[in-house]
Amino acid sequence: MDGLSEKKPLNILGSLVLFLVVSIAGIVLSWLYLGLMDVVMYIIVCIFIAVAFGGVLFGLVFGLKKVLRITNNVTAVIAIILAVVVINYFKWQMYFGVWYARDRMFDVSFFNLPDVLRYLHFMIVFPFENGINPVAEFFSDLMVFLQSGNWGLFESPEPVRGVFLGIVWAGEFLIIFGLAIVGAVTSVGILLPGTRQWAQPLYLVYNFQTLESFQIERLAEYKETDIIINQPLAGPNSEASTNEQGAVLLARYISGASTVSNIAHLHSGDTPTDYIMVSETKASLVNIFQGKKAGKSSAPIYLGLEKIEELKKALRSKHIQEPTIEAEGDTEEDNVDENLGL
Repeated sequence: MDGLSEKKPLNILGSLVLFLVVSIAGIVLSWLYLGLMDVVMYIIVCIFIAVAFGGVLFGLVFGLKKVLRITNNVTAVIAIILAVVVINYFKWQMYFGVWYARDRMFDVSFFNLPDVLRYLHFMIVFPFENGINPVAEFFSDLMVFLQSGNWGLFESPEPVRGVFLGIVWAGEFLIIFGLAIVGAVTSVGILLPGTRQWAQPLYLVYNFQTLESFQIERLAEYKETDIIINQPLAGPNSEASTNEQGAVLLARYISGASTVSNIAHLHSGDTPTDYIMVSETKASLVNIFQGKKAGKSSAPIYLGLEKIEELKKALRSKHIQEPTIEAEGDTEEDNVDENLGL
């Protein structure tokens, strides 16, 4: 491990599976979406349907990242962008095919799957059979429907078309596929070394002066927790204290420092693990206790639960000023333990 510069594995195979599964699921969902949008007459309900479509894609992407152990968000985003292109191609070709058939006076329902597949096949093979650029033909069809429109708003006899229809389509795209991209960039957690176990960081309250790479490497190799215990805090506003109810108080902004180091105890659900993690955060971005930290993070560092608990007690003793008045029903130490996980 090189300090905070550890690179996450690409997991090309997992990303390929992510692309294929999301593409296929997205095409199926697009068919259902088009069918529902064709029969629902209320715009508010249509918006909820679009949000539901996007929500399903988000959950699918997030869940697959976890199952496939994809920790590199860059490869996940690339896979989902490619899947979005594929999904939209099939989605619009289904839409074009059904409406071209309706323009020729055929009574076609989006829920009649054999008909939809037949017209979809026609729309896909037509440009290849006629020597037409398929990309140019796709956008030509898109412009035809943009200029003509095929649905009205609020019982208006005039269909929605042109710029306004383009805005509607853009909004629909952002709602549905923006959520899929959010799923791709959302961290599923930290994969513990040599396991299939995912963990989340539970940050300790202390903001330290930035730990150097050699310190982190020594901590990982020799488990010398004194490196953390003896590391100075980042500045005057890094001093932690508790109020009378035992809640930990810490300033949101650290003066006199450009970056700070934070220590997180990794938890699998509510269960503490044997690992900690060191992160480096811009001082101006430090948020309240247990907030998300933005910045670089080390690989999980194995210390063992017993050593981690000893580290927490040593840090609490050194850095937290506790009031002399105890909250009713609990000792101050109990409250600090509960709030910090210390």
